[in-house]
Amino acid sequence: MRSTRPWIDALVWLAYALSGIILPIIASVIFVIASQLEPTLEGFTSGGQFALYSAGMWTTASYLIARPAFSRLRFTEVLVLVTFAGWFLSAVFFVIARFGANGGRINQTVVQWPTVGLFMLSTVSAFLVVGLDKRRAEVDILGLRQADQDTLNKAFDKGEKN
Repeated sequence: MRSTRPWIDALVWLAYALSGIILPIIASVIFVIASQLEPTLEGFTSGGQFALYSAGMWTTASYLIARPAFSRLRFTEVLVLVTFAGWFLSAVFFVIARFGANGGRINQTVVQWPTVGLFMLSTVSAFLVVGLDKRRAEVDILGLRQADQDTLNKAFDKGEKN
């Protein structure tokens, strides 16, 4: 029976990762309100911030997917495709947002909600990858190697050929 510990560890990781993103947003909201300005979604997305946050989450996921380990991560192919698509979309949205922030004419709604949605998708994806990686690490590799060694020793003692 698998434990829930990998998923608890993944939630702790997620809390730390999101705190690095949410704290500057909270500080920005406080500053905007203190400046007697109205906080708007455009104010928080027009520079491509959420595209960068998403790219950071995809990067974390891709490292864990590709990390050499004793066993492959479940759903590796799907996770790799999702990660590469996410990276690509993050880059596209960031370029669009930066173009608009530098005076180019763009429809801001193309950047606002899609980048927030992309960030949410990247967060869920990274959480799943961290949880799957923690679950993969639960396997007692030393115990497995010892069992293999015991099997070989028994076969050797019996004079069996491999």
